[in-house]
Amino acid sequence: MSSQSNTFTSTTCSLNDLPVELLTTILFKLADENLHDLLILSCTCRLWRSIIVNNFFLEKRFNFFKKKYLIGHWTFEDANQLGHDSSGYTKDQFSLIGNPVQSNCFLGSCLRLDGNSVITVPVNEFSRYQTDYFSVSSWFLVERWNPPNNTMPFQTVVGAWEHPNQHWLHLGFSEASQLIQNQVIISADHVQFDCNSTTTVKLNTWYHVVTQVSRKKQEIFVNGDLQREVDMTLKAMGTITWTPGQIASNAEWSQQEIQRPETLCIGAKCLRPIAHNFWLGQVADLCIWTRWLEPIEIKATYQSKTKSDNLNMGQFIVDGMKKLH
Repeated sequence: MSSQSNTFTSTTCSLNDLPVELLTTILFKLADENLHDLLILSCTCRLWRSIIVNNFFLEKRFNFFKKKYLIGHWTFEDANQLGHDSSGYTKDQFSLIGNPVQSNCFLGSCLRLDGNSVITVPVNEFSRYQTDYFSVSSWFLVERWNPPNNTMPFQTVVGAWEHPNQHWLHLGFSEASQLIQNQVIISADHVQFDCNSTTTVKLNTWYHVVTQVSRKKQEIFVNGDLQREVDMTLKAMGTITWTPGQIASNAEWSQQEIQRPETLCIGAKCLRPIAHNFWLGQVADLCIWTRWLEPIEIKATYQSKTKSDNLNMGQFIVDGMKKLH
């Protein structure tokens, strides 16, 4: 143990002999790793801490994170291009159904849905959407529980939920329970896992919601707090939703995958046979990532109450670290 400690100390000293600019570059190469681990690394010595727990360093990390992992970002700032994806990944291949309109909210621009409108984005040809590891973050406000043209008890904020085998994301809220929920389906056996919030939705109130999905687990955060985790490692923990003519999978459960998306729908459930599960309300700053967000990043987004493009993540983390000392 003493030998290992001496080796680590020697390595640290050798690195510290490097010019600060080069050492900063080396530490930044580690910045794509878990933020918690990076902050632990900052405790190695005063020099490393001064480099890592730094507004510029952490802000640069977050901006790098956005460029690398953000595959969809809708800010609704262009009234003539409401489906514009500022990440650039989906190449603005969107369609409008009904009459979605631009509105104003505390974040600036947002999208208002009238209970019969949806923005659709085909994603089946975009390889980075064909994944079982992603997170979705958004702000939304519900104006009315039961829009006139919606006969379904569940209303969808954003979904990619095509029948029979493209059930990937179904984030919304239940009129009956008034809870926020995300749904995932695994396998051709149609095994559904629901992840519910503990917060009940109140009308005309803004909520910041993040749902995080992997093959093994779902999480849902509301207003910066983790509210539920759902284990998906056992088939028996889900609900089988059979469909006519379905062929059961013979593969081991651990080898069966989350279904993949065809069309992303902002404001409804899916397109086949027709768009449904509409809702009446507003949505702002919708982001889709191919990596999970850190809890501190989720809390920063909620507490800062600003769009992710304007969020000073570095300063938030630095200020939080100062409060611990």
